[in-house]
Amino acid sequence: MDPELTELRRLLHPMDADSAVRAARLLTRVAGTADADAALAVLVDGPNRVSRFDRWFRRAWEATGLAGGDALALALSACHRDGRVREKAVRDIAAAPSPELMPFLVLRTEDWVPQVREAARVALVLALDRSPGLAEAALGVVVRMARGRRDAAFVRRQVAAVLDPDALDRLLGSPDLLVAAFALERATPSNERLLALVRTTPHVRVRAAAAERLAREAVWTNRIEVLRELAAVPSPEVRSVALVGLTRLGATAEVAEHVADRSPLVRALARATGVDALARYRAEASRGAVDGLAEIGSVADADVLLALLDHPRVEPLARLAEHDALRLASVVRGEGVLARRSEFTPEERGELRAGLERVAGRLPERAVPGLLMLLD
Repeated sequence: MDPELTELRRLLHPMDADSAVRAARLLTRVAGTADADAALAVLVDGPNRVSRFDRWFRRAWEATGLAGGDALALALSACHRDGRVREKAVRDIAAAPSPELMPFLVLRTEDWVPQVREAARVALVLALDRSPGLAEAALGVVVRMARGRRDAAFVRRQVAAVLDPDALDRLLGSPDLLVAAFALERATPSNERLLALVRTTPHVRVRAAAAERLAREAVWTNRIEVLRELAAVPSPEVRSVALVGLTRLGATAEVAEHVADRSPLVRALARATGVDALARYRAEASRGAVDGLAEIGSVADADVLLALLDHPRVEPLARLAEHDALRLASVVRGEGVLARRSEFTPEERGELRAGLERVAGRLPERAVPGLLMLLD
């Protein structure tokens, strides 16, 4: 890779005021050269990068001299401190809009100079009318504009109006969380598409929203099989939504089966059915059972909990640092911890020590110093 492009990537990620100024100088040197298109591709590789560069570039404009009439020069001109330069750049972009320049055009629709702002709005409307596909190139910046501002609302409406069902379906799979969420708010996918989205999207927010939409319709239409499918999804935010739906449909026995789930919320929903959770936790060797017993057990369960922790299916004792099992003084009595001390890695000892310190106020005062010494 060209050394200047490598340096540009380094300056833009992460970006601060100083690195943005140096990036601006580098970009102005590259404008008008054979590397200009590649440099522009680096600059627009991420909507946050474009927005932050636009803000910082204006601080460096005195030190930069734009050259050439290529797309990179137009992008830099659209970020210039001088409103007349920005307005001219907007009009030049409007004459031949392209995907890589759309983010810069969108930013100028909320420009503080009325002439620049109005020119950019007109240019955006005309560009989207002629080429609706350009909306996808601009969406990353659009969804990051302040929701409460009038200008941002204008841009959102314009972009949303030209996104057809096929485009919205593509955007549901975007690696950009805000883009995928924007698409889901406006799309009307089938239940099959929503279920596939729940199972495949990497975005928790999108996954939860899709699950809520599916579960709501399943409750309305009494489609309990949909809720059962959701309850089997590995993601806890989906399972919890499914259990709420199953409860509303009266399938409390199915909900109770999740009482030893790994998720605290799912366990709580299952316990709300009235199931004998303690009996299940005392008998089952699983992480969920250990966590559940720690949540609702008593000191009398200390030996049971230690026995569960000895089971090969349960994670190491350092797991105790993550929940309220430490309030059971007997669970962390000296001989129990000491017997395992050699099994701890330094990281696990640190984790358990931090957990003990967090809940020290709930343990017998005389026990805390000795327990901490065991972990030094």
